[in-house]
Amino acid sequence: MTYEVHITKHWSGKTFNVDLVSFDRRGSGIAHGKAFNVSEKEALKEAQRMCDLYSATLIAEHQEA
Repeated sequence: MTYEVHITKHWSGKTFNVDLVSFDRRGSGIAHGKAFNVSEKEALKEAQRMCDLYSATLIAEHQEA
């Protein structure tokens, strides 16, 4: 199983969401929400924690990170 951590903008436009996406051997992925509506600093902290825990790749889908 491989993992990616995605940071995306929250719908409010001012905060961010962090998702852990797990992929199986066939390439199918499922997202698990890990942090919602958090500041950029909190999102980066949670993303780094998930990357360390799951040996995941960080995918920042916003310009600031």
